[in-house]
Amino acid sequence: MRTPKLRGTNAQTTTNSVNSNANGRVPNTRKVNNKALSADISLNAGNVGTYTKAEVDSRINASGSKNTASKTDNGWWKCGDTGMMFQNVHITFKDRSDNVVNFPVPFPNKRINVVVSVNSSTNNPDNYAIYVRSWNAKSVTVYISGIAPGPLHIMAIGY
Repeated sequence: MRTPKLRGTNAQTTTNSVNSNANGRVPNTRKVNNKALSADISLNAGNVGTYTKAEVDSRINASGSKNTASKTDNGWWKCGDTGMMFQNVHITFKDRSDNVVNFPVPFPNKRINVVVSVNSSTNNPDNYAIYVRSWNAKSVTVYISGIAPGPLHIMAIGY
């Protein structure tokens, strides 16, 4: 009487034999970008037709710097391409006096506009008058008369 062969065992044996036979079958004469496959290979940017990290960085920097910002209450944002700056200052003013407020960063070239505002939902604008008396690259002088409104917001634009 013949003993039946287990099909699962034969299939596994055959698979192992095929895998074993295939290992090491890539010929040493084969190359990738002129690098022999007899050992691990390393490819660089030139091997695959791309820019190097230095070339990418150079191209990015040539088109302008990164935008930068300080996201604090007295903060600023600066465009990396144009140098345009937006600055904001939050401050509580004294009443009936000139108030000199320094910008977080002086404008290096030119100032364009400055706006002073107050939160009218918490303050009655009929109780005071606010206006910009003067301003320069480093600061703004704001005059306030009447009842002090509390926190004010200053937005300045320049480059």
